[in-house]
Amino acid sequence: MTKYITATVIVERFIEENGSLFVQGGRLALLIRQLSACDRETVTLEREISHLEAENQRLRLQIQQRDVEVYRLRALAQSVR
Repeated sequence: MTKYITATVIVERFIEENGSLFVQGGRLALLIRQLSACDRETVTLEREISHLEAENQRLRLQIQQRDVEVYRLRALAQSVR
C-alpha cells in the first residue's frame, strides 16, 4: 500500500523534531541569507576562475610561441656552424 505524506504531516513532524515554527523560521531565514551570500561568492569565484583559465591559456600560448622561436634560433645557429 502506498503511503502518502501530506504537507500537514511534514510540518507536524518538523515541529516535533525542531520546536516552534517561529524559531525555526528565523533560523531558516538566516540559512537562506547565508546560502544566498554563498551563491553570490560562488558566482564571483567562477568568474575569477574563468578569467584565470583564460590568462593561463594565453600564457601557455606565449610559452609555445617562445619555444618555437628558441627551436628556430637553435636550428639557425647550428646551420651557421
